[in-house]
Amino acid sequence: MKRFTSPAPKVAFSTGYGSREIDNYGGRGYYLFARDKWFRQALMNNGFDTRTINLDKESLDDSVDVLVISDLRDSLSGVAMAKVQDYIAKGGNLFILGEYGRSENMNKLTSSLGVKFSDGVLVNENEYASPTVVVGFFTEEAARKYPTYEKLEKYGYVVGLPTSVALDYSGVREFEVTPVLVSDKDAWLEKETTDFVDGKLEFNPEAGEKKDVYTVLLTMSRNVGDKEQRIVISGDSDVIGNEALTSGFTGINASNYSIINGSFRWLSYDEFPIDTRRADYIDSNIRLPKGCRSLVNWGCMAIFPLCIAALGIMIIFRRQRK
Repeated sequence: MKRFTSPAPKVAFSTGYGSREIDNYGGRGYYLFARDKWFRQALMNNGFDTRTINLDKESLDDSVDVLVISDLRDSLSGVAMAKVQDYIAKGGNLFILGEYGRSENMNKLTSSLGVKFSDGVLVNENEYASPTVVVGFFTEEAARKYPTYEKLEKYGYVVGLPTSVALDYSGVREFEVTPVLVSDKDAWLEKETTDFVDGKLEFNPEAGEKKDVYTVLLTMSRNVGDKEQRIVISGDSDVIGNEALTSGFTGINASNYSIINGSFRWLSYDEFPIDTRRADYIDSNIRLPKGCRSLVNWGCMAIFPLCIAALGIMIIFRRQRK
């Protein structure tokens, strides 16, 4: 119904260069969150129009409201890079998703923004899953700024990032930056181990490894003319991939689909998805004085049912007399 009154935001997914594909049903694909009609959180089910775009052959015009670039296994060509940089300069909105092992290619894309992807992969000692599955915690700043994340942060929901790198935004100058997801203080950038299945994972400060709180997803905004430009950058492309959205993470209270809702609602200027949140209930707790629980139990389980039974018997006798 909202689409009858508001134009549907157009989300274009860059193709080629190893980018994730929205027609890929595999674990690394983006079909589920982009256009699967059976997935409630899919963009298609929340008012968005999705399409692919070949940056080498097609132009980035006003028909594109949000450009998604992910997992660049190869560097963008000069033609494609020029189009993206021109799109950024004009105030276009983007969702950029990096990946472990792609930092060099991703940094060429985000150098003009002042954001840098780390070289190593983030790891932590995880007794439930692979050490490369990092838990992303919603920041208090993001919870205050973005209503979608408010209750998630309040009730302790997190996001699982299978192979994330850290984001360094110390070089940002023109944008207002808000860290959305951060790791816990025991995560570090692994610089030695590459085999996380059979290899030995060990924290080694002498190799330059440092335990710290690392940013793994952030938002950026600035005014370009009369428009507010909005950009979301993630250190992991798998965070909203098919596998991460369906398999879950053992021992982790993960809510990865919330990144879809929160990010694209912000990127569409709060138009889509439709906000169905309700105000918190005023009376949400019932506190009984000490000793009243047994009286309530007897009243509900014995006295009240007996009263109803007695009333029923009395009605039957009165009807029989008539």
